[in-house]
Amino acid sequence: KLQFLYFIDLGLQKKMDDFNKALQELSPVDRERLHSCGYRSRTDIETASLVDITEDTGLSKEAVGKLLRAVKGDRFKGTTAGDLKSSKRESVLTFCKDLDSILNGGIRLGGLTELVGEGGTGKTQLCIQLCIDAQIPTNMGGLGGSSIIIDTDGSVTSARIHQVAEGLLKHLRALSPHVNLTLEMLKEGIRVIRVYDLTQLLGVVALLPTLIPQTERCVLVCIDSVATPFRCLDTTNKEVSIARQRLLASLGQRLRELAAKYNVAVATCNQVTQRWTPDESKTTVPTLGILWAHEVTDRIFLEKNSTMRTATIEKSPDLPQASACFTIN
Repeated sequence: KLQFLYFIDLGLQKKMDDFNKALQELSPVDRERLHSCGYRSRTDIETASLVDITEDTGLSKEAVGKLLRAVKGDRFKGTTAGDLKSSKRESVLTFCKDLDSILNGGIRLGGLTELVGEGGTGKTQLCIQLCIDAQIPTNMGGLGGSSIIIDTDGSVTSARIHQVAEGLLKHLRALSPHVNLTLEMLKEGIRVIRVYDLTQLLGVVALLPTLIPQTERCVLVCIDSVATPFRCLDTTNKEVSIARQRLLASLGQRLRELAAKYNVAVATCNQVTQRWTPDESKTTVPTLGILWAHEVTDRIFLEKNSTMRTATIEKSPDLPQASACFTIN
């Protein structure tokens, strides 16, 4: 039997009050329609569209719109296509010229990026590199920010952070001897949070609306890896499997919302598994399933051979599929 702890952030109570008020303004018949069609909670309505709810329940667009505004607030007002086009894209550099080139500058702020690959392909290395690179000064092409990394694997070590920070500092000082950064400053600019199970991961994610503003100029949140806490769940049990998929979808939606609301880059690591194809051959695919895949903005697949690693953009709303080679020293 699964037991989940639910954590409430500071803004959730107001959303609940607004939602309950809008719900009570509906007639008992309309409330029963919502319930019978599966819209039993604020989350059920928040994750659906106006068209879906009106078609499912037969309620008027005005009534459904009021409910959606209650749970989504100003986000429901939207923006114009002109505003979307004119908004400047900001990214965290990967510190690899070829990789930054295919990513149009690095890992985008405001989106959820997934790094997928077998063990040893460089997922953790890239996360640590991003956390260090987030602090590159603005006058040197960086964001001058800080980062949060949630470590579920125990792979984020002080020694490796020190090595990557040392490498970046050496490079920056070669460009400008008077750069205002030290090793200690680079290490202090990363908040590392170690979690050991699914409950702790969900708790930390629920606290991110508090942690991100508390972390000065936070531009990046990494989770290495999001797959590990879910692997202990018994997916042979149908009820557990359904609960797992719902929880993954909810987690993905939450991370995308945080990325957009606070304009931070969210990077998660995922593992791979083997599946049989219709022609009875094996293929390597990401774990966590299709629901999680739909929540990801960009998916980068990492592979390695004896001398070189390759990063391939497998999914993106605006970037073409492309590959770049990189090495880890």
